[in-house]
Amino acid sequence: MTDLRYEVTGSGPAVCLLHSGVTDSRAWDGQVARLAPSYTVVRYDIRGFGGSPLRSGPLSHLEDLRELLDELAVEATTLVGNSFGGRIALEFALEHPARVTKLVLVAAALRDYGWSDEMRRFAEAEDEAMERGDVDAAVDLNLEMWALPHVREVVRPMARRALEVQQAAYESSTRLPSAGSASCACRPSSSSATATSHSSGIWPSSSRMRSRAPAWRSSRVPGICRASSVGTTSIAYCSSS
Repeated sequence: MTDLRYEVTGSGPAVCLLHSGVTDSRAWDGQVARLAPSYTVVRYDIRGFGGSPLRSGPLSHLEDLRELLDELAVEATTLVGNSFGGRIALEFALEHPARVTKLVLVAAALRDYGWSDEMRRFAEAEDEAMERGDVDAAVDLNLEMWALPHVREVVRPMARRALEVQQAAYESSTRLPSAGSASCACRPSSSSATATSHSSGIWPSSSRMRSRAPAWRSSRVPGICRASSVGTTSIAYCSSS
């Protein structure tokens, strides 16, 4: 039995929501309310976030997701991934294409992407804050970088929880797991991908993804919140045909 914190709402075709690296499954409250009348909505806290604990030994976000879907008897699902959750969704789709009917990437991260100077400066400042134990400063940095002003106070407790878990992991010499071992090589799939972004640098990532997965049809939806699904006005789906 999975020890991930998860919630299943509604009925209909399955949709699984994967949150960003500064939030947890609560970030999807607004979308769940809109999707549940027509879909079976699965949302969960990625391991090390929210109520999903870290554990010793080898860890894989891809295996966590597979085990959760198996436990819920979900054979195939639409995956909606935001930021770090988008990276997990993408790599899961490459590893298990038969289990993904549609793929929706909201400002998704991408393995081995060459980040901008702005991103590197942010990472250095966050590391410095965490090394001196200043979680408040690290939270503020993340909110400024990833959340639009009108949702920052909503995101704040989720970002704090994520950073506190990371801090405890570092202090105990436990490391958060990588997204998984999925290859970036293209695997055949009839799924389609929707990439949405409000920040520069993310759309080139999705372009790179499309070059590795040419069987996926993709479209761009402008005007979506950066790396936080909080405040997102809509989620767009592509036809899988």
